[in-house]
Amino acid sequence: MKVGITTIPFHEDNIKLLESYGFKVKLNPFNQKIQRHQIYDFLNDCDAVIAGTEIYDEDILHKLKNLKAISRVGVGTDNVNHSAAEKLNIKIFNTPSAPSKAVAEYCLGLIIYFLRDVHFSNLRLKRKVWSRELSLSLEDAKICIVGGGRIAKKLVKMLIACGAKNIIVIDTIDLSKDADWKHEAIRFGDKTQLSNADIISFHVPLTTNTKNYLNFEVFKGFKKKPYIINTSRGEIINEEDLKFALEKDLIRGGALDVFKEEPYNGNLTEYHQLITTPHIASTSKSSRMFMEKQSCKNLIEYAEKK
Repeated sequence: MKVGITTIPFHEDNIKLLESYGFKVKLNPFNQKIQRHQIYDFLNDCDAVIAGTEIYDEDILHKLKNLKAISRVGVGTDNVNHSAAEKLNIKIFNTPSAPSKAVAEYCLGLIIYFLRDVHFSNLRLKRKVWSRELSLSLEDAKICIVGGGRIAKKLVKMLIACGAKNIIVIDTIDLSKDADWKHEAIRFGDKTQLSNADIISFHVPLTTNTKNYLNFEVFKGFKKKPYIINTSRGEIINEEDLKFALEKDLIRGGALDVFKEEPYNGNLTEYHQLITTPHIASTSKSSRMFMEKQSCKNLIEYAEKK
């Protein structure tokens, strides 16, 4: 079986793992995220792909006549047209547990960074303004977590361990019967809870219900000026409406690790209130290695069952 690896970097130990099971491995030659016009030429002779976040729509899937399996290095598979894949008998795999700790650590760091006013204190001092603002500890803050999956659960455990006492979890499913969510610091709520939050952190897949979850109407309803953290999918937040919210001082700021289009070339990077990073939340050394290995094992198990 021939497998194309589009995501970069990819550790040589995991390449050797595939080869030890008889896979012929083809590596991304572009040294960057593969672009739509490059996908067909790269994968047309491959039976499987170890994929990043590039889009596999119906048109691409129909053209890739040899493709039998897509193994994502990561959690989300919204970049794949599931309906088309099912019709073409293309199997889809992901690595749901692998990035949880790394993403949760990343978010915890940002939450403390924002609550303790590190971001704006740094900007003020760079302007030679010596100003010590009163900030919030974790126990002072209302923290809204949108989503109830593995990453959200890991993050909430870290927050509680560090002293958080007012955590609101918002999800479409009932989490109250899950023992992992039973703690005096945790309450369950709905979207209305966002209006007076200090921190809002997103941990949801991209669906018709979550697309543009944060938009002009939601921003207008904020009573506090929260910090927004998004490590899930870029389209969860309407980027144009976010610019409006920043310009009208409806939010204090935030951190974006994901964008509607990646690589991102827009002007959100120019807003001083924002931390912008190139989709790195899951890319700790151990997490990346785990995700790559699991994506390989998914294909190995698939091939062994054929």
